[in-house]
Amino acid sequence: PTPTATLGVKDEKKDGINTAVAAYIGLGGLLMLILLIACKRNTKIYVEEEGKYELGGSKKLTKKNAYINIDKYLDEGTYLNKVMIVLNKKIAKKLDGELIEVKHRGITKRIRVDYNGDDVEIVLD
Repeated sequence: PTPTATLGVKDEKKDGINTAVAAYIGLGGLLMLILLIACKRNTKIYVEEEGKYELGGSKKLTKKNAYINIDKYLDEGTYLNKVMIVLNKKIAKKLDGELIEVKHRGITKRIRVDYNGDDVEIVLD
């Protein structure tokens, strides 16, 4: 037996390594959480197919970047279908009264956001 084991004194070198590993794991988890929050989508694009709206994609809008290219979410079979844009409550409240730019079928339109306390739905023919 070594003197450390018989006296019950901790091995300080091993304890320091365990603390460092725990700190790195905690830091990594915090960075992943920040990335998830930063990349969260707040706008959903639905395309009408067979009388129902199907999710076509999602996008993150901000006050500085209030632009959506709907054509990116359409293909040959759905190009002429109706499209519904749904802004969640949080971004709708931030953009209340503001204009967003929407490119749909090659034409860019400016649409005013009217926040009424719920998600905002914009339907494009």
